[in-house]
Amino acid sequence: MKPRSFVLTAAVLLSLALAVTPAATASGSEFRILHNFTGGDDGGGPVLFAALAMDSKGNLYGAGGGGNKKNCEGYGCGVIFEMNRQAGGRWSEDVLYNFDNLKSPDSPLAVGALGNLYGCTGDYGPAFELTPGSRQ
Repeated sequence: MKPRSFVLTAAVLLSLALAVTPAATASGSEFRILHNFTGGDDGGGPVLFAALAMDSKGNLYGAGGGGNKKNCEGYGCGVIFEMNRQAGGRWSEDVLYNFDNLKSPDSPLAVGALGNLYGCTGDYGPAFELTPGSRQ
């Protein structure tokens, strides 16, 4: 087999696999709400970057609007939250950090090997590290 025909064959097989896979996956999919944010102190304000990070234990981490309105207008400065899986497939949400210094979280979070969370604030603000011992 010539290299060009191998590439063409691989491309055709990949196309067929991709065409069949979504139908098989979609038929077994289930959509379930894990937590309804209140729009207040739990981080329920609008978030445009709503990506979640997952640690090695399956906990989910994210940033949201809302939280402390002491030094912020509207929805608050924002929060970093954690979602923990509970018995029976339920989830609980805990606010780990409440921004109150006019710098809002404005990026998806990354989880480091030691459980530290990393992200950036908006308005050309600094990158931050949130360590387990520093959580509010």
